[in-house]
Formats: sequence, structure tokens, C-alpha cells
Amino acid sequence: MTDSPITLQALDMGFYGDTDRAVEACTHDADHTVSIDSWGKWDPLRQDIIHDSLQHDTARCHQCDADLEETISLHTNDEIIRAHLEDLSKQIDALSRIQQHPKMQVLKCECCGSDDVQIDAHSEFFAPLNRYELITTYDKGHYCNACDQSVSTKMEALSNHQSLNLRREVQDKVAEIEAEITRIKAWHCQNSTSKSSAS
Repeated sequence: MTDSPITLQALDMGFYGDTDRAVEACTHDADHTVSIDSWGKWDPLRQDIIHDSLQHDTARCHQCDADLEETISLHTNDEIIRAHLEDLSKQIDALSRIQQHPKMQVLKCECCGSDDVQIDAHSEFFAPLNRYELITTYDKGHYCNACDQSVSTKMEALSNHQSLNLRREVQDKVAEIEAEITRIKAWHCQNSTSKSSAS
């Protein structure tokens, strides 16, 4: 699972399909909070830490205080599409705020200076988007892939030139997401019209 926006190719390949999707959820109560130990990473475009990957395979339900054993089907296609559109809009808002930052930064390993570091974190499963989202990061337990060991990290300011290039990337990303929203809405409208005509 990634943090990137859904693509038109995914839509064309039946990403939504005609049935509900299987997601990780508690079989006792689908509204229970499902979480897992995860790795976060620094996203320069968002100037924030985002969910990167899972530290192990088993998620846990907080309310039941038990590991998850299976997946169940949840959420209709309309709910999934609505969640994606809301998510894309939030991404635009977050990226727009980045443009106001006086100085762009990058997270690096204190030992070797590499930015290829993973942050010890905890993520919760968000069913409509079928992905884990980072909830909490910890002060210790970070890992540098260059050093191949646990390390401490530090924030380092980018040069004016690097910051300028990054701001341009942010502008391009906003335009890309806005176009994505337009395509998803058009696809959904066309798909809904086709289904109405067929019935």
C-alpha cells in the first residue's frame, strides 16, 4: 500500500469493481480501531513523516486486545470513491501549506548524513482507502539503511536552491492531483450514467 494518489489506469482496470473490497478489519466490529507497528519516512514534498511500510504482518484490534486473523468486506464503491476524493483534496491543502514554509528541511541520519532513514512508528488501517496511515512516531528506534543499524536522526535545512526546486515540485504535484480529481469525477459520472442506462 502506498501513499500516492489513485491513478486513472487503476480506475480503468476496475480498481473499484462491482463489489466491496476485502480490507483488514475486526470481525467482531468493523468500526474497531486496527493498528500495527510500522516504519515512517520523511516526505520532502509534504515536509512531514508519512507511512512507509509495516514492521510485521499481524495487525491488532485495540478494543478486542487481540491480533487480527482474517479480512472482511467493507464499504461500497461510492464510499471508496468519496474517500479518495476527500483524500486528494486534503493532499492539495497540505501541499499548499508547504509553500508557506520559510525554510524546507530534510530528515537525515546523525551518523552518516544519509536521508535513507526509517522512523519507528505506529499506523492505523483506514478501510475506505485500503491502506495504513501513520498515527504516531517514536523518539527512538529509527533505522538508517545506509548504516544498516539503529540510529538517531536530525533535521537539516535545505539550501535556497534546493528549497526552490522543491517548491516547484510541490506546484507540479498540486496540478497533478487536481487533474486526478477531475478525471476521477468524470470517470465516476460516466460509470454511474452507464449503470443507470443499463438498468
